[in-house]
Amino acid sequence: MREYLVLQDEEWNGEFFAPGHYEKRFSGLLKYSPRKGICLQFRLTGEGFPQECNLLHGTVGKGDRCSLLGPFSPYVHGVSSMGSGARVWNGEHYFSTLIFGDWIAPTETFSFVNTTFPNLQNFFVPGGNEFSTSIADLPFQFVETEFGRIQLGTSESLLSIGTKLSDRLHSEDAAAATELDQMFRKIRDKFPQSPFMWKQRVDYCLHFGFRDPTDAIQAVRRVFGLAEMFAILTFQPTYPMSIRLHQQADDGTIKSFDVFPALYLEARTIDLANDRRSHFTMPITGKNIDLAKAIEQWFPQRRDFSTIVAALQHDTGFGTEHSLHGDILLYVSQLEEISRKRGMPYEKRYELAISDIANDRVLARLRMIFAAKDEADLGVAVGDLRNEIAHLGRPKPLLATLSIDELGRIAALLRCLVLSHVLISIGVSKPLTHAYQDWISLDA
Repeated sequence: MREYLVLQDEEWNGEFFAPGHYEKRFSGLLKYSPRKGICLQFRLTGEGFPQECNLLHGTVGKGDRCSLLGPFSPYVHGVSSMGSGARVWNGEHYFSTLIFGDWIAPTETFSFVNTTFPNLQNFFVPGGNEFSTSIADLPFQFVETEFGRIQLGTSESLLSIGTKLSDRLHSEDAAAATELDQMFRKIRDKFPQSPFMWKQRVDYCLHFGFRDPTDAIQAVRRVFGLAEMFAILTFQPTYPMSIRLHQQADDGTIKSFDVFPALYLEARTIDLANDRRSHFTMPITGKNIDLAKAIEQWFPQRRDFSTIVAALQHDTGFGTEHSLHGDILLYVSQLEEISRKRGMPYEKRYELAISDIANDRVLARLRMIFAAKDEADLGVAVGDLRNEIAHLGRPKPLLATLSIDELGRIAALLRCLVLSHVLISIGVSKPLTHAYQDWISLDA
């Protein structure tokens, strides 16, 4: 079974039908794009197809079975035409989820799911070091959550070495290469039943084992929930590279399914998600935080941070005056909530929240932009900016003096503070959050 990539475009020709109505199958072109979603361009001949169904089965490519989740009404979503023969319905329709592996039932449940994220490996080890990593080197083997167990592991792509190591290893010293081949041959002869394989690739992967059987939509939500935490840790939009669901039968056999969720991402967001991070520049890595503890604390709280996470997960790296105003309102409202949770006086809600979270560099930059003489003056300025943006018809003396570039810097610095609060909430130390602030505000 080939591995499908969630952030990569795909398309397949095939036949599709409603469950229980195979005789009314029709042809179509199925397209998946992380930008445009899951689209079926269909051509249906004649009558008799169900007026509406919430699940569609199909056979595509070289005979691969798939299932499309979402309501489908061909006589509503299609345009009819009629020549000298039967009536034909042509159209296109979008679905919420595409599953490869079989024709699933509406009530289908799954036992576990495997996934990986683009920068998961670099989060743990520098590039190239993954080949020398053992299970004992991993920051955690498993962590228990409210829905089951998450395990961290590695998967290896292997290739047979053959009879000579020199076919895979190069040395300028021919004598050394020859002796290495001779020694390897002796070892192979001594252990004829022990094959030797070459590690082509080692990937870090995550295994979600569900306490109770879980449907596909809920399983995917669990995966995206953890991806959101890694988005904050690595400060970039983070989406699964692949999602593979598994069913385990009573006899122990396992059946696998690949999942495509409809994402509707901007092209620039996809570029950011695929951007490779260097382990050496990340202030937070798998080596300097208690990742198991962070995961344990993340899932019960993640809904509290859904708005700030959504902003990061759909980031494009660009801002207009309109979007920057919205971002600033979002981050200032988050500061208000942080202040409330920490029991700070309402009249000092911005001043105290900022001074409590910000490192010296971020604090100095904010004061410079607002020309604030101290933290109290800065808190007043942030509140004034919030009110000028939020209230129609209000005089806007502060907005009149701030350029688009300065609004962008304010939004970036305020985002630093809110994300730092999230990190502290899942157990990241304050010194690490200060280093994180410097890292994500380099251009602010």
